[in-house]
Order: sequence, then structure tokens, then C-alpha cells
Amino acid sequence: MKAISALIAILTTFLIGLGIVFGAPDIDDRVRVVLGLGISAALALLVRGPIGRAIGDQLHGGGSGQLESRLVGQLEEFGAELQGVRDELLQLNERLDFTERLLTRQEEQRSNPPALREGRHR
Repeated sequence: MKAISALIAILTTFLIGLGIVFGAPDIDDRVRVVLGLGISAALALLVRGPIGRAIGDQLHGGGSGQLESRLVGQLEEFGAELQGVRDELLQLNERLDFTERLLTRQEEQRSNPPALREGRHR
């Protein structure tokens, strides 16, 4: 049903465009012909291109299974990629925690030197 709706929308847009071109009173006839041919060529390219093939596949019912399997494959790839990003984020958080602990220890050692060091200087 989506393919039929898309096809109807494309054809309606085409007819509206032609109606505007040929219904406008201020446009010269040569310009109307050129615009009409241009719109027709654009529609022909659209129908013959990937959009037209997708609509044709949907109308014949052959494209839905291929599309679903391709989308499922992409979803699985994205899921695996997302898991990899989560793992990297977890590792970065662990490194950040470790670095914060090291910096905290260094600051504590600078602000509170151990008493043993003072005893050795005497």
C-alpha cells in the first residue's frame, strides 16, 4: 500500500506541475514546452531510477522480503557496533576513575607528607 501511495503522490505532483506550467497565463508557449519536457524527463528519470524500481518491487511484492532481511542485517550490525561503543565507553570510564584516584593520592601526599620523611631529615 505504501508503494501505491507513493506512486499516486508522484503522479499527482507531476500533474500539478504540468497544470501550473500550462495554466499560467504569463508564460510563453516555448517556455511551457521546455518546462513540460523538463518535468516529463524528471519524472521519467525518477520512475526509471532506484525510486521507481523500489515502487515496482513493492507493487509486485518481491521487494518486501529482501528489504526486511536487509534491514534486519543492518539492525544487527548497528546493535553490534553499539555494543562495541558501550564497551569502549566502559573502558574509558574505568581509565578515568583510575586517573582520578592517582591524582587524588598525589594531592594527598603533597598536602600531608608522611611523618617518616620528616624524621629522616634531622
